[in-house]
Amino acid sequence: MKLFFIFLICMIRLSAIDLPLYVNMEDLIEKNKCLYNKKTSKKFSGIAIEYHKINKIKILEVKYLNGKKHGKYQSWFIDGEKKQSGNYLNGQFNGEFIGWYKSGRKKFIAQFLNDMGNGENIKWYRNGKRELVENWKNGEANGAFKRWFENGNIELDEYWVDNSENGEHKGWFLNGKKRFVKKFDKGKLVSSVEWYANGKLRSKAPVLIDKKEYDFNRLNSVKNITYLNGSKKVFSGIAISIDPKTNIKLKHMVYVRGKKNGLQSLYYDNGNSHIKGNYIDNKKDGEFKIWFLNNQIQFLGSYMENKEDGKQELWFNNGQRKSVGNYVDGKRYGKFESWYENGNKNFVQILKNDKLMSLEKYNKDGSLNKKEYYNDKGVFIKRELYKDNKLTKTETTE
Repeated sequence: MKLFFIFLICMIRLSAIDLPLYVNMEDLIEKNKCLYNKKTSKKFSGIAIEYHKINKIKILEVKYLNGKKHGKYQSWFIDGEKKQSGNYLNGQFNGEFIGWYKSGRKKFIAQFLNDMGNGENIKWYRNGKRELVENWKNGEANGAFKRWFENGNIELDEYWVDNSENGEHKGWFLNGKKRFVKKFDKGKLVSSVEWYANGKLRSKAPVLIDKKEYDFNRLNSVKNITYLNGSKKVFSGIAISIDPKTNIKLKHMVYVRGKKNGLQSLYYDNGNSHIKGNYIDNKKDGEFKIWFLNNQIQFLGSYMENKEDGKQELWFNNGQRKSVGNYVDGKRYGKFESWYENGNKNFVQILKNDKLMSLEKYNKDGSLNKKEYYNDKGVFIKRELYKDNKLTKTETTE
């Protein structure tokens, strides 16, 4: 019996130690990427709770250990519906993260290991149709990458190995017609065929036979035509730039008949990808990607004859989406959405031929700030001002 009571006391003490400490986020402060208790000035360990400023509904619950996110992460919309759920380990994304739309439909499922993509990521449109499927391994693209338009038609079908394009890559227009077929060999463009939206052949890039790599510093450009120094013959081949101290590749450029043709790649000093994009005769044409130094994607978009064409997406350094919109022949067209770094919506614009048709602007806390309306010529008609999501004032041109 005595042993039983000793055991019971020990269990009670252990349970008391494991009891979570719930603290309002207002009583905590972040310093140097660590969360501290304002009262004790110590690194916070426990569960931080955040409530909406207006309706006092819980919108965030995060577990911390020694000032860093460690354990379950949950967030909710202001109506109480789930927004995001995931797990952290010592301040880093680890495991499965899930996001939802306000409707309750899934928005994304992402897999992480030590803050890097690791596994299959899936994203859906609001209508429930798939938007993209990606495959990652230790933060590098590995496997199939597919993207669909909102109407369900496929947009991209790619395959990557060790963060480099490999095999056949295909792209389609919104109307279902082929946009391009490109073949890669370990990141190097082997061949490329492109079409216009009406199905007419646009270009057929020649296969680069000379795969010898030349020092980029040996090249000389005159009136947008590139030559090898000391030669009058236009340059066709691969030019690279290597950091002499670290032996890390900084540039990988492909030229055909003296002009940039095919995939062009720039790298950071640490070897991570910086910019990758396709050119046809010195003009941006095809998909472009830009990364932050930490290997987080910053920009994904497409061009046609040096003009933005198709979906353009931007992200913050923390992985939060910054903006998304569509271009046609270099002009904004359709819905443009922007978010704050905290994930709340910044604005929603509707544009037609680069002219603003309507605007919804939000505050950083997610509350509505204003709405604006314009006529077909982009001329202002009416403005509605809001406070605490309630209409307070209407302004018109009359």
